[in-house]
Amino acid sequence: MNIRKEFNTIILPIIKGMPLILLLVVIAFMVSQRLLMYTNSIYQADGAILIDLSKKNTNTNVIFDEQANKKSSHSFLTEVESFKSKSLIEKTLRTLNFDISYFRIGELKNSELYHNAPFSINYASTTEEAFDRPFYLKYLGNNQFQLSETASFEKVKATIRFGQLYSDEHLAMTVNRNNEFLNKKPTSLSEQDRFMFQLNSIEGLMSQVNATNLFIKPVDKEIQVIKIYYQHEIPEKAKLFVDGLMETYIKSCQEVVSSESETTLAFLDTQLADITKKLKNAESKLAGYKAENGIINAMQETDAALKEIMQLDLQKVDYQMQENELTKLFEFLATGNNLQSFAPNFESLKDPVFRDAYLKAQKYELEKLDLELKYTIQSQEIINIDRKIKNLRTFIHESVQATLDKIVQRRENLEQSIADKNESIQTIPNKERQIVALEREVKLNEGLYNLMSGKRMEIAISKTATVVGHQIIDPARIGKTPVWPNKGLMYGVSIFFALLFGILLSFIGSFLFSTVKSKEALNELVDISVIGTIAKVKKKSNNVLNAFANLYTNIEVLARKKAIKNKGTVISVASFLPNEGKTFTTVNLAKSFASVGKKVLIIDMDTIRPDVHRHFNLANDAYGLGAIVTKELNPVEVIKSSGIENLDVILSGNLDNIFSAIIFAPDSLTYIEKLKKHYDYILIDTLPLNLFVDAVPLMHQVDLNLIVARSGFSRIRKVKMLQPLLDEFKIPNAYAVLNEVKGKKNKYYKRKEEKVVEHKKINIS
Repeated sequence: MNIRKEFNTIILPIIKGMPLILLLVVIAFMVSQRLLMYTNSIYQADGAILIDLSKKNTNTNVIFDEQANKKSSHSFLTEVESFKSKSLIEKTLRTLNFDISYFRIGELKNSELYHNAPFSINYASTTEEAFDRPFYLKYLGNNQFQLSETASFEKVKATIRFGQLYSDEHLAMTVNRNNEFLNKKPTSLSEQDRFMFQLNSIEGLMSQVNATNLFIKPVDKEIQVIKIYYQHEIPEKAKLFVDGLMETYIKSCQEVVSSESETTLAFLDTQLADITKKLKNAESKLAGYKAENGIINAMQETDAALKEIMQLDLQKVDYQMQENELTKLFEFLATGNNLQSFAPNFESLKDPVFRDAYLKAQKYELEKLDLELKYTIQSQEIINIDRKIKNLRTFIHESVQATLDKIVQRRENLEQSIADKNESIQTIPNKERQIVALEREVKLNEGLYNLMSGKRMEIAISKTATVVGHQIIDPARIGKTPVWPNKGLMYGVSIFFALLFGILLSFIGSFLFSTVKSKEALNELVDISVIGTIAKVKKKSNNVLNAFANLYTNIEVLARKKAIKNKGTVISVASFLPNEGKTFTTVNLAKSFASVGKKVLIIDMDTIRPDVHRHFNLANDAYGLGAIVTKELNPVEVIKSSGIENLDVILSGNLDNIFSAIIFAPDSLTYIEKLKKHYDYILIDTLPLNLFVDAVPLMHQVDLNLIVARSGFSRIRKVKMLQPLLDEFKIPNAYAVLNEVKGKKNKYYKRKEEKVVEHKKINIS
């Protein structure tokens, strides 16, 4: 039983809905096919570049740290983010020939042409209004085009020919024939073909490059290889952009190295010029003093003091140069410029906390550039990142200031130490002391000169080397198939959802429209016995009564078991909903009893839509059930002959002014007991239970209550509501009848001829 129920609940709805499911799958397939046909393909190019951080920012560090060329102030992940920066993308786009875009206008889509356009545009002068706006061309034949600013060509600006100069207040241009392409595909330019072209500004091109089509991913933090992916409708453009981005990055790094070298060389040249002048003056003074005083050597005891003072002077110069570098960094921070455009010397600060903060600020500024492509300045994401950047810049600014203060203090302390050392040799005779001072100055300037000359040579050599460590290890490659639309994915998803939607509709349809089809199904829905079924027959068939044989027999057997046969059996016939065959069952069951000699009476108590009279071609006049309830007439006075032997009827009559509950009240039903003495069966046609419960008192007083359901019509979800109603009103002796059950016809059944009698009043005593 459970297997059968699960089959009916799960499998059967899918089987019944299979035509709909298949139809939806076919529609989904056709729609996907159309979408693929009218969707522009997107191709992806990808390349890889190796990032070498070992030589980054070493030109300034070399002055202060011999090991600086082995370190990097930029993390690898920072370099990954720099590929997304607006400045790098802008530099790349300026190197590419993307200033004009050509499109062919179709009925449902526009396709970009690039080099496959049958013509090219040369523009001599433009204004800003001419950029980033579409212009439309329609080919008229005979090398002529119509120029318009609208795709409908309602307002034609001019008719121009190949090679003819056109100019207006915004644009001066010529349309040239692309002979190389037209020789290969002469049919690509036909009459009435429509095209569109657009002059692209750098801002417009940059707006087309965003997080939806540009992807930068590190292969591995240790390997330091960056993969670049770019998607575009034109595969050649995608390839050119990826290659251009990697080449521009390398060139930018070369420019940064060259710029840093120039700055350092300029500083060293200034210092060398000053030191050279000081050295010459010191040597001249020493030689003159010795010649004037006849002194050849200084005192040996002052050597140690001189060496110490010289070492202190060298440290002082070191502090002065660090102070100079930090002052430049402090001034740069004060300007509020982007941190990406300045590479500080972290060795000057010797503070890992500052370095981490500076790199984090750089990263936040790169993230802000990406967020500005997605959000407005007033958005919470931009406000949050600005607040982080501001806090970090404040920290960095304060850190630089604190470090600068410390270096100034150290330099002042060093100067004081030098002054103290100078005082310590005051005991030397004036001449010797003067010689010592002059020699110290010569040695000091000579040492500084040698140091800076060596450093300048190193930087000059590195400047001449224009190659940086970055390397394109995988030039851009274009995939053989477009990344969008993905045919397999689109077909799969559309068919999947078509199946899902079809199955869902099948279950919904099964829930909403599934009907009772068999006696077994009806037994599962209600907790009452199915006393019989009525086969489906044509309305004018001669075998209508044969369809009631099963129901008639079961009622006869049931009446005998209940010992009610000898005193007249009262049967109410109801249905759960209208149009389930309640009146049809009442009339034809009565005919079945009458055909075997039973005395039968039909009472039409359907107070809403009485219909018994139509089955016997009787007029439903005022003298019927209503006259009995109002006691205008006795029950026997309203009984009419049906025209069929042994079968009488009481019609509903006029019930307009009678409260329905009064008709079914127990006090109003006493006449039925009197009529039971004169009839073997009294069949009462009542109201549908789902709409009206007025007949419940009657159902408690009759012998049998038949509730009719209609095969193929009664909804399962509605029939399920019958049981709670039966339980609520505790209706006794209730049995179900299934009407219009499909089955094989029995050719051996023959309809019994009905004996028609004259319609007249029946008198009973």
